[in-house]
Amino acid sequence: MKGSISAENNRYIGIDVVDNPGIAHDITLDKETGEVEYHGTSGYPDKPSSRTKEQSEYGNQARRFAKWHVYRERGYDTLTPYDNPDRLVAAAMVIFDLTEVETHHYFGDLRNAIQQHHEHGEIDVPFENADPDDIIVYRKDIWLDPDPTDTEPPLLNQFCEYVSDPLDTLAEILGDSPDPRDSLPDYEIEAVSDIHYLHSDGLSRQEHWNDQPLDREPDARLELTAVDIDEFDSVQTFLTSHLVNQVRDCFIEMGVEPPEPFQVQGLGKHDSMVKQQLMPMYDRYFQASTPVTTWDPASK
Repeated sequence: MKGSISAENNRYIGIDVVDNPGIAHDITLDKETGEVEYHGTSGYPDKPSSRTKEQSEYGNQARRFAKWHVYRERGYDTLTPYDNPDRLVAAAMVIFDLTEVETHHYFGDLRNAIQQHHEHGEIDVPFENADPDDIIVYRKDIWLDPDPTDTEPPLLNQFCEYVSDPLDTLAEILGDSPDPRDSLPDYEIEAVSDIHYLHSDGLSRQEHWNDQPLDREPDARLELTAVDIDEFDSVQTFLTSHLVNQVRDCFIEMGVEPPEPFQVQGLGKHDSMVKQQLMPMYDRYFQASTPVTTWDPASK
């Protein structure tokens, strides 16, 4: 995936993107909102119904990459905050450093809901006729202070300077000595949301959102299904690993090889997991037991 800035005025910025199959895309973004104002390409059919699923996804990859490229090259906040790898790394670092008491304070409700579902098949969700065997995603939003995008060099780059090998969880890496956190910025949790829910019975999809504690988009969004948290060393390790996997998914869905520290398997973003199950162009990165053929989407 390659990109270059082609034009810019007070409101819009143009990017030329060449996707992994070699198709050129002309994309224009609103610099303030990150919205795609124009997307043209002669390499795929204009009508969505005439494209294959893979062609549509290559177009989506080009859009995501364009937003990332503009964010990194110009500093405009064109990414959805909870899809920004810099913000996700900051959230992972914060959660890893929480005490057991702090973890229970912020995430005890999430942990209890997931474990109750997994161990006892009991659910308490705002959907009629929801069954414990249905897909139920438990979401919780996280706001950080200060802004993780204000660092220079970018936080992701700083983190990758200290971590060169793929990791299973941040707990394994940041537990080593010398501690790289001494040289990385410090963040704290400003607020968390109540649990939000997604429900799917295979035929329909429903979402439920609670009121948010702050009037801006969250820096990170946990998206978890009913798994056995006790398989992990701690709740902090479980949540940290989940956010690390989300960083991986952000790059994979931009058509870009993730930085080496994030070439790890495990549950990340829910919609990414669905794509990895249904689309042969993606390996099953969410599934630790399935071998990965490549970390570079360009080689698929």
